[in-house]
Amino acid sequence: MNVVIYARYSSHNQTECSIEGQLKVCYEYAKQNKLNVIHEYIDRAQTGTNDNREQFQKMLADSERKYFQGVLVYQLDRFGRGDVVDAINEYKLNKNGVEVISAKENFTNDPSGNLMKGVIRSINKYYSDELSVKVRRGMDLNADKCYYNGGSVPLGLKLKVVEELNGSFGKTIKKKKFILDEETAPIVRKIFEMYSSGSTIVKIKEYLETKGLKYSNCKIRTILGNKKYIGIYTHSGREIVDAIPQIIDNELFEDVQKLLEKNKHSRSRLKTQTEYILTTKLYCGNCKRYDGTV
Repeated sequence: MNVVIYARYSSHNQTECSIEGQLKVCYEYAKQNKLNVIHEYIDRAQTGTNDNREQFQKMLADSERKYFQGVLVYQLDRFGRGDVVDAINEYKLNKNGVEVISAKENFTNDPSGNLMKGVIRSINKYYSDELSVKVRRGMDLNADKCYYNGGSVPLGLKLKVVEELNGSFGKTIKKKKFILDEETAPIVRKIFEMYSSGSTIVKIKEYLETKGLKYSNCKIRTILGNKKYIGIYTHSGREIVDAIPQIIDNELFEDVQKLLEKNKHSRSRLKTQTEYILTTKLYCGNCKRYDGTV
């Protein structure tokens, strides 16, 4: 029987080593059960709460070619964690003559086995939902104390590890907070001053290149609109003032916001640029600009 292995790890406390462990167990299972592994489909740092995964979708499409008769997974939660979506995708595979096989869970190929799969899927869905709630709760608690909650760190700032006493368990845990980056903060001030004085995004981009920094035009606009530079911490619509070291004074920041809004809608610059067939018709998907500075 020809089978393929599907392996996946999420971005939550898992690494490439997780893939190696899954493959090891799957290959051992295949050898013990005389299954011929012909291919591996691997999704890295992909959630199992939906099936919008490149290699997973490729596996589903390839099943129509009838090259393999089984999909071997470490256990069902690698296949996915949404009970309805999982059942539909397994039904698609079954229609193509492909069986989903779990290396760590023993399911018989009969009605009782299908019942147990349904139970396990429900448990996996519960675990996934509960984990999401805990993660959101943790991020909300981090936000209450203005701790770093993930994502990119803006130019001009950096992270510092701080220790906090966890009262529930009586031990210290490590968190991260934004602090000033003395080396790059002056660059951020210069960017705002240049734009406020009439410099174009292109000129600012050229300035950044002299500092060894390469940013797209949209990224520069993101910098110019980032409230972290006036000390505001944001999370899920909340704004906490004086939570981050302030790099730009409020007056300069407001002046720049007014200029950004004005230039966003200005068409006057088009007159000084070469006209093309799609000029004023193509827009940047991120900043919605239509002029040649995109």
